[in-house]
Amino acid sequence: MTIKELEDRSGMNRSNIRFYEREGLISPQRHDNNYRDYSEEDLQQLLRIRLLRSLELPLEEIRALQRGEKELDLALQEHLRTLEQQEQALQCSQQVCRDIRRDGARYETLDARHYLDAMQTPAGAPASVPEKDTVPRVRSPWRRFFARRFDLMLYGSVWIILGLLLLQKSPATEQGGAWFDLTFFISVLMMLLFEPLFLCTWGTTPGKWLLGLRVTNNTGQKLDYSEGIYRTFQALWSGAGFFIPIVEIFRGYQRYYDCIEGKTMAWEWDSELVLQDEKNWRIAAVVGGIIAQFALILLCGLFISRPVHQGDLTIAQFAENYNRQAKIREFECWLDENGRWTDYPRPDGGVVIHMHDIDPPDFVYTEEDGLMTGLSFSLSVEGDQDSMLPLFTNRRLLAVYAYVQAFDPTPLSTKEIDAVVQSMADDPFTPASHTIHGVRISWQLEHSGYYEIDSMDCLWPQEEETPQCAMIFTIEKVS
Repeated sequence: MTIKELEDRSGMNRSNIRFYEREGLISPQRHDNNYRDYSEEDLQQLLRIRLLRSLELPLEEIRALQRGEKELDLALQEHLRTLEQQEQALQCSQQVCRDIRRDGARYETLDARHYLDAMQTPAGAPASVPEKDTVPRVRSPWRRFFARRFDLMLYGSVWIILGLLLLQKSPATEQGGAWFDLTFFISVLMMLLFEPLFLCTWGTTPGKWLLGLRVTNNTGQKLDYSEGIYRTFQALWSGAGFFIPIVEIFRGYQRYYDCIEGKTMAWEWDSELVLQDEKNWRIAAVVGGIIAQFALILLCGLFISRPVHQGDLTIAQFAENYNRQAKIREFECWLDENGRWTDYPRPDGGVVIHMHDIDPPDFVYTEEDGLMTGLSFSLSVEGDQDSMLPLFTNRRLLAVYAYVQAFDPTPLSTKEIDAVVQSMADDPFTPASHTIHGVRISWQLEHSGYYEIDSMDCLWPQEEETPQCAMIFTIEKVS
């Protein structure tokens, strides 16, 4: 039978049962999955223990009876003598209390020696009350909650960092909510896989370790992997409802009060949560750990956003820088090694469909000794047009990151470049010029017969007008 069934049939709670198991008074069998199987004999042993402990027979005596080292009649005879001595001592204590009250004694003038002499008890009387046969439970609901949340956040951080370094993109932000949901799902899956590994090798998890918690089995040893899986699964389902929004709130509310009242959690029937200490530095360590995770994600994001090549660039190196920025930002524009537009290599093998009829003009490069000194991107339209005219904003902004960032002396910050790019993106119709990191960026646009469509970064021809447009974007090294 399970420990829950044994609890119901024996009238003892789980802490009592585990205490007697730890003391070696019962020895349940274990199945291949390491789960305990309590027998009818274990039940009878517990009932005998319950009876004799309710009579305050010491555990040492019960252990001797189990081993056949003492007969029950002799043990009860000796225990009865002890109880009679205790009863005499209690009667004596009661009488002394009455005498002190009768004499009208005050604490400041109490003649303690007189009354101590009256309290002499028979030799060999017990000097202490019977011990409580229970394993103390760790309550601390908030400490439990934040330990698990820290671990969940840690797994999510590992996933995000892997996405940044291996995929060169952030799985937490890509494609909005879908990737956020996937990140959360992966975090829970990683917890199911790795938390049991932590418990069977380390005896705790990073979050529990920081908050002074560890997990043992009923005998005080580390859990094995199967026990760890069972504990983690039950904790995620019964304790957090696998973080399903409404279910999580309901389960969390229930478990909070169960923990406060000292009830057994569903995931702790065969394990024990131990609180090592409550030192103040542990709270600071958790906060520091959270800050460190955010800092590491930020650093990884800055690392992958850096150009592949820095300093003076060849056209081929500029193209590599450009393509890396396009991949990071998921802009579907791509350059070949000669700096000319080519098909974007979509992972699904599909073809990029453009929403306009005008092909983007190629970059025109200027070189000196085989190294780029600048580039230009221009378009001139005059005459009848019946379709929108795109400004190709994304292609121009990628060029700024690919070229200007190669000369950025602050590798851990793109603040200045981001400010220039943001100003160009916010107002794509106004001519502007910026010089940053020794590179001049300029944008010129003149047009007539067009409406400016801010939401689409494009020009739309006016009816009965002859549209004309001349635009040029240049990047040139000035020092």
